[in-house]
Amino acid sequence: MCIRDRRSAAAYAGGQGLRLCLVLYVPVAILGWLAAPWVFAVANSDPIVSTEGSAYVRMYFLGGFATLVQRSAVAVFRGHGNTFLPFIVAVGGLILNAILNPIFIYGRGYFDGMGVSGAALATVLAQAASCLLTVTLLSRQRWIDSTKPPEFIRGAQSLGPVNCKCTYSWTRTCTARGRRYR
Repeated sequence: MCIRDRRSAAAYAGGQGLRLCLVLYVPVAILGWLAAPWVFAVANSDPIVSTEGSAYVRMYFLGGFATLVQRSAVAVFRGHGNTFLPFIVAVGGLILNAILNPIFIYGRGYFDGMGVSGAALATVLAQAASCLLTVTLLSRQRWIDSTKPPEFIRGAQSLGPVNCKCTYSWTRTCTARGRRYR
């Protein structure tokens, strides 16, 4: 479908992709939470490794939504040709994870360490911060949107195939359904 301005359709598709992460994440998180002890049992691990590993995996699956949204948001950035900003956000998340890990694993001051579960919690918090920053940057650039653009609605309502003839020159001219778009 040829549309005059595809940015609104791209922003809507990006927003839909981020919302789809929630739908896909919930069953995976439930399955991961329930299967964590079983996986360690099948691997025939030591009881200590099984207990600590299950706690880590369960914590990670609870916070995995941030990871999924982060990856989808980075894909929107890549689609717009910007890979530097997600890189900087990822480096910031890595630094935050490196700061939080010793605090949550070993403790500090009156806070007792959490061990392996603390490592998972630190990782999840760092990924959540990166995710929040990335989605905020996408929203500020208006690269994600929740409203359907008129071109998107009009294209979805057509029952027949869209015959689109585009000519690329200094000014791009598209003809679709007898209308010309520039």
